[in-house]
Amino acid sequence: MATYNGNNNNNTYNGTSAADTIYGNGGNDTLNGAGGDDYINGGSGNDILKGGTGNDYLQGDGGADTYVFGIGDGQDEIYNDDTDNSMDTVQFTNLASSGLTALFDNGNYGLVLQYGSGDQVTIDNYFYYSDTNWQVDKIQFTDATWGFADLLQRHNGTSAGDTLNAMDGMVNTLNGLGGNDILYGGTGNDTLAGGTGNDYLQGNGGLDTYVFGIGDGQDEVYNYDTDNSMDTVQFTNLASSGLTALFDNGNYGLVLQYGSGDQVTIDNYFYYSDTNWQVDNIQFTDATWGFADLLQRHNGTSAGDTLNAMDGMVNTLNGLGGNDILYGGTGNDTLAGGTGNDYLQGNGGLDTYVFGIGDGQDEVYNYDTDNSMDTVQFTNLTLSGLTALFEDGNYGLVLQYGSGDQVTIDNYFYFSDINWQVNQVQFTGGDTLTHFIVGTTGKDILVGTAGNDALNGLAGADTMSGGTGNDLYFVDNVGDIVNENPAAGIDTVQSSISYQLTANVENLTLLGSAAINGTGNNLANTLIGNSAANVLDGGTGADSLKGGLGNDSYIVDNIGDTVIENTNAGIDTVQSSVTYTLAANVENLTLTGAAAINGIGNSLANTVIGNIANNTLNGGKGADSLIGGLGDDIYIVDNIGDTVTENIGEGTDTVQSAISWTLGANLENLTLTGIAAINGTGNSLANTLIGNAGANILNGGSGVDNLKGGLGNDIYVVDNIDDKVYETVDAGIDKVQSSVSYALTANVENLTLTGSKAINGTGNLFANVLLGNTANNVLNGGGGADTLTGGAGSDTFVFGTVTGGSDKVLDFVSGTDKLQVLDAALGLSIGNGDHNIDNAALINGLGGFSALSELVVVTSNIIGAITTATAATDIGSAASSYALGDTRLFAVDNGVDSALYLFKSAGADAVVSAGELTLLGTLQGTAQTALADYGFA
Repeated sequence: MATYNGNNNNNTYNGTSAADTIYGNGGNDTLNGAGGDDYINGGSGNDILKGGTGNDYLQGDGGADTYVFGIGDGQDEIYNDDTDNSMDTVQFTNLASSGLTALFDNGNYGLVLQYGSGDQVTIDNYFYYSDTNWQVDKIQFTDATWGFADLLQRHNGTSAGDTLNAMDGMVNTLNGLGGNDILYGGTGNDTLAGGTGNDYLQGNGGLDTYVFGIGDGQDEVYNYDTDNSMDTVQFTNLASSGLTALFDNGNYGLVLQYGSGDQVTIDNYFYYSDTNWQVDNIQFTDATWGFADLLQRHNGTSAGDTLNAMDGMVNTLNGLGGNDILYGGTGNDTLAGGTGNDYLQGNGGLDTYVFGIGDGQDEVYNYDTDNSMDTVQFTNLTLSGLTALFEDGNYGLVLQYGSGDQVTIDNYFYFSDINWQVNQVQFTGGDTLTHFIVGTTGKDILVGTAGNDALNGLAGADTMSGGTGNDLYFVDNVGDIVNENPAAGIDTVQSSISYQLTANVENLTLLGSAAINGTGNNLANTLIGNSAANVLDGGTGADSLKGGLGNDSYIVDNIGDTVIENTNAGIDTVQSSVTYTLAANVENLTLTGAAAINGIGNSLANTVIGNIANNTLNGGKGADSLIGGLGDDIYIVDNIGDTVTENIGEGTDTVQSAISWTLGANLENLTLTGIAAINGTGNSLANTLIGNAGANILNGGSGVDNLKGGLGNDIYVVDNIDDKVYETVDAGIDKVQSSVSYALTANVENLTLTGSKAINGTGNLFANVLLGNTANNVLNGGGGADTLTGGAGSDTFVFGTVTGGSDKVLDFVSGTDKLQVLDAALGLSIGNGDHNIDNAALINGLGGFSALSELVVVTSNIIGAITTATAATDIGSAASSYALGDTRLFAVDNGVDSALYLFKSAGADAVVSAGELTLLGTLQGTAQTALADYGFA
């Protein structure tokens, strides 16, 4: 530990490793404390002060002094007060500016620079108001030099609660960082950022910017100044859509809420017309809002608020929830109380009072003397939603709507003092009322003006005449009379009793909850029901009928009529005398009158009922009930839940179905539609069934039916000998399944016999496939190369032609089944054609049989396949010559299959050659036949 005292010369002192005291006094000294916690005083002159390691205290005094530091030097303090305006410097010998780990105000006006591992330099009173005598003029790093202005942009607090003061007349940036900070701007253009925590920011004079971001907490801005400078709240990471609430806190303050619990309160923002409190701009990442924008967003809270408009400005006051009090100013203001029972006072200007369904019971105090146009505006209420209109007994006009909602306009009927009156009441849909006229409980005569009047005679039998405007009449007595002239506006009656519109009145709304009815006239009317079951009949015009919650009935008589129903608003029915399609949410349709008209449903489960004429009934997509009348009706079916009902003797009716369908009782015809593979089934009547382009199964039932297939591979189920099947050329591979004897009609390929009765099946000119049932069947393929399967039973297979190729029998059993050859048939003419087999022969060797044998069965097995050549070889020659043109039958086998050949002699010889043989049929799987298996017919 040493003490050094200099003189007026330029001294150089190096301290020890202990805590030294060094005075430079006069001269330009170089003072190095080396180790230890040193005290170094430069005195006058341009001195260099280096504390070295340890926590040193350096005081430059007069002159242009340089304070030298490096990494590892410890925590040092500079006392730099001088009055000679000399240039003082902090110099870091081995530290770049990026190595500075913190820069902040220590709360006692001192500037703290932290770096390295626990190193720091504190410059006392650096931020002491505008006293520049304390300031070091520049901070030198190895890569940069910062002046006073640079440091003012880095005026930071700590993670604790700091108080930061800006320098007057300078451009300061105050960063509170963590903690609940207090930031005071100066007279310059300052930027104040509180950081996290609940901070208080006061800009004072100048163009100040208050910076906030998501997660910054609940901050307060005190922005009073009188210099008309442009002040800004700036959100660094918040878009305008991220603002969750904007409202008046009840003490004139503007509250901006955002993030998760973050908010900024700008004190006295709405303090009457004192603009000195206002922040001029609110900057978001995507938009900037000025004062006018915020006046359009002057909101309350969910509690009961008092909101005051700014005089002379265009304000929008939104009370939101609670029982609010809203005061407009002298400007053109919009006041919306929101939910709750609110009090709205517009004062001067063209004011608009905004209400909607669910807003509660509100009061409007609209006294002004400036003849401005004031408006009550309903945002979601049509004219038909106005349920009552009356005087409250204190000159006030009461408008009731919704479920318990109402607006009372104070003193509306106060003698002739129009200063109280709202000039117009606007509804959604474009309707506007300009005058309100209310009668007594007696028999009144009410006469409207040239404007849009609302007339309510109250309980008596009143006579009401609206005039030329779009007028509204309230009817509650069967003796009420409404008078309207032609072309005197679009007028509406709102009635709590059953009512029929008088001439020249366009619209009718039923009020209350009683089951009452509404009837139009010859105009294009709009009729609206109430919450009960109503009958709405628009009359002869093109009318719009709108039901309510009840089970309503709509009378339709014009193709221009429209019916409107809401979801779950009762079970409703349209009664129509014209072709009609059900609108959404309407369940039932009944056709009336005697005209041939049609009825179409919707996606619901509809009931559609026809009239006495020919109707087409289409239920639509739902599971519908279709009920016809006396005419020849057509039913369109597309859902397995659809039902069709017809009574006896009610015409010849047709079902057109896009799904598999079975005709119900008293229905004659069925047509399948679309291209799906679906089926159609008849009933006990004589039905006509028509298939679609898919593969269908058509079953006519027990009647005498006509079955007509389409393009697909169709199956026809036949159970009556008079059933008929129709097929066109090239319309698929089709099959008849028959429980009676049946012969295939043209263009049908296959036949299957069903049941257990001994019935027969006959093919056509096609190559047919015929299948027998379990009984004894006769199968005749007809022309073409047919395939015959007898099934169980003793079956007879008929060979009667050589046209179109040879037939195949797949299950012939020798000794059980029979082969019947039509010996006199065209192309066969076997033997003498007497239907008897003459001189039949069974041989087991080559030749030697009589030339007179009309049938020869050869039992010796052919080796290999049966062909005309192998058959001729196996047969051999007759014992004597045939005459030219003689015809005989030969049966051969190869031990697996048997075949039957027609022989026709080509010469006067005994040889049976391959060229003289024609294959009639093959018995597949039949190893051998016997003479008894054959017969002629």
